[in-house]
Amino acid sequence: IRSPIEVIYLGAKESESDSLKVESLRAKYGLEDMFVVGIVGRICEDKGQYIAIDAIERLKHLNIKLLIIGHTMSEEYLGTLREKVKSLNLEDRVIFSGFTKDVNEHIKICDVTVLASYKETFGLVVIESMINKVCAIATDRGGPLEIIDDNINGFLFDRTPQDLASKIEYLYNNPDIKDSLAQAGYEKAKREFDYETQMQKLYNVIQSL
Repeated sequence: IRSPIEVIYLGAKESESDSLKVESLRAKYGLEDMFVVGIVGRICEDKGQYIAIDAIERLKHLNIKLLIIGHTMSEEYLGTLREKVKSLNLEDRVIFSGFTKDVNEHIKICDVTVLASYKETFGLVVIESMINKVCAIATDRGGPLEIIDDNINGFLFDRTPQDLASKIEYLYNNPDIKDSLAQAGYEKAKREFDYETQMQKLYNVIQSL
């Protein structure tokens, strides 16, 4: 006999982002009318930033920029990413923001965010994107499978640059679908991954012990 299992997820808060800061970030990074793909997370190989760079290389014919956001865990790996960007002639297409506390504002300047991790136990950045009404694309393994319903509130991809590029290009060419996926993602995040709701569930479980 065992006690029933209660699943309590990490939650995301819906916050009021500074609209002026969002606009200033777009100007700072020279995004203007660009379609922005963001990848948020620690700069380390497991997070798969190199996959996003390879995908952008396949989309050079489109008006797209890649924004790589996060703290550097390995200077050597960051160096290999910068060398890749240079060798693919993508210096004007890839931006490294470095660490930022303004995660929500950085997500809001993106049209799409990507989670390209090899293994992700959950994927908090996915629900952070959803709660900010930004369409998320994530690898089809681990935690994202519990968050994204493919083609309903986001996209899953097979962790190849080819598939990622295909998904990005589809959303680039179909802004209405991108917006509807983002809206559906927002609704699911509010319904299932709201921070206050998850904390209340945790409190209820503790109270019942």
